[in-house]
Amino acid sequence: MGQKVMGPTVPAGAACGDALINVSSDESVLILINHCRDMKRQEARLRLITLLLLLGCTALFVYSTCANLGQHGKSGSSRDGSAEDQTPAYSKQERGCPEVPHAETVQRQAETQKIHLQSTGKANGSYITWAPILGKMNYNKEKNAIVIPTTGIYFIYLRFTLSCNDDVKGSKFQKFHIQLHRWSEAYGKVTTELDAWESVKCQTKDYQTLFVGQLFDRLDGEFLSVKVIDGYNLIKTSFFGAFLQ
Repeated sequence: MGQKVMGPTVPAGAACGDALINVSSDESVLILINHCRDMKRQEARLRLITLLLLLGCTALFVYSTCANLGQHGKSGSSRDGSAEDQTPAYSKQERGCPEVPHAETVQRQAETQKIHLQSTGKANGSYITWAPILGKMNYNKEKNAIVIPTTGIYFIYLRFTLSCNDDVKGSKFQKFHIQLHRWSEAYGKVTTELDAWESVKCQTKDYQTLFVGQLFDRLDGEFLSVKVIDGYNLIKTSFFGAFLQ
């Protein structure tokens, strides 16, 4: 005998449809949850990789900095150690900081490299005798000569103020002729370095000036003197000088 089911009944098709809907929605939720979890894992992995890269870069930077500092320290200590064995002048040159001469030292050196002389009005034979006025370059009184202190290029000059004396007023002109002589112990021979002439008018009381100057390449220890060849009595004042260029 068949049994009867009591209570409301649901059609079989409707029950199957609801079951399919419920199953498909649960699976989508599970898929979404799994996808979110995968994204979080990937994000965590990326953050971890980024952190490791930053730490590696930082460690490399610190290492390179420490290595450079160590090399500079070693090179500095080696330079300091070698500087103790070097002379002061060489060590200053090695550092590229040459010692600057004091202004007074430079001035003293400049004074020894120039001289300005004035004639005394007397003659030693045919050579003019001089008295120093400026500069501290050597002057040899026995030879009446400037002594070159160091090899180099010198500007050597002579200046004469000329006028006829009363005893020669009758003549129209008087000849004046001088020479610059050079002598050195190494060469042992007097040579003429410069000749100068001038014709002086004797009909008037006017003064004439003769100036000669030239650059010469001179050697250490050379003697320079002035010899009057003609017209010594025409000289009123005269100057003789030299300075290193």
